[in-house]
Amino acid sequence: MSPASKEFQDKSITNQNVATGFVIDGNNYTSIFDLAPKKESAITQMENSDFDIYRDTYGKYILRFCQLFPCFDSSDRMYENRYHKRYMICQSMEEAIEKHTFIISQNEHFNDINSNSRYLAPLVYVDDERPTFQIMI
Repeated sequence: MSPASKEFQDKSITNQNVATGFVIDGNNYTSIFDLAPKKESAITQMENSDFDIYRDTYGKYILRFCQLFPCFDSSDRMYENRYHKRYMICQSMEEAIEKHTFIISQNEHFNDINSNSRYLAPLVYVDDERPTFQIMI
């Protein structure tokens, strides 16, 4: 077994209901909605428009990847309102930028938590069509 796969196995991955609370770095989030930006949050838009960075109520930096579900024709584009969302909880703006750079360097879509995700933990993965989310701590 490679060190990378062992490191991935050491991460805790759970599936939870979107209305269920969870703890990351000692902070109690009452639901997945606590990770969404607040109206008063200063949001930094990254070069890639699918990413932004803001601070949560605990002062943690959140690197958010938010991508519209695939659209195959003009009707899809007009009515599609579901998103893939990834929330990476960071200790600093520098950490958020490093994670953003890592994601861009991988040149892949994050459709699931996988072995490349270990560097991004803690990571919360949400799809608007699912009543559950995945969390990697």
